[in-house]
Amino acid sequence: LRRLRRVSAGGNRLETWPARLADCPRLAELALPANATAHVPPSVGRMRRLRALALDGNKIQQLPAELALLRRRLTRLGLVGNPLRTSPAAAADGDTAGLL
Repeated sequence: LRRLRRVSAGGNRLETWPARLADCPRLAELALPANATAHVPPSVGRMRRLRALALDGNKIQQLPAELALLRRRLTRLGLVGNPLRTSPAAAADGDTAGLL
């Protein structure tokens, strides 16, 4: 897992992220669209090389504050089709309590 740079697992009905994803120090692209994921784990903040995160078409309502730790490096964030109660911009500022 230490050399893993890309993960694409769309349309697999995943309800949770594989726990070890945060332990992949070189992971730059994570694509988990069209699953059944309801939560983005706080461990996303440890994914320091992540540049692209595709979570379109899931069940995500709230983004973790830890997502703000990636705001300078993350160049693509896909959240279309999620019932978000917080805005991605608020999460990038570390304010995930703000309502849309």
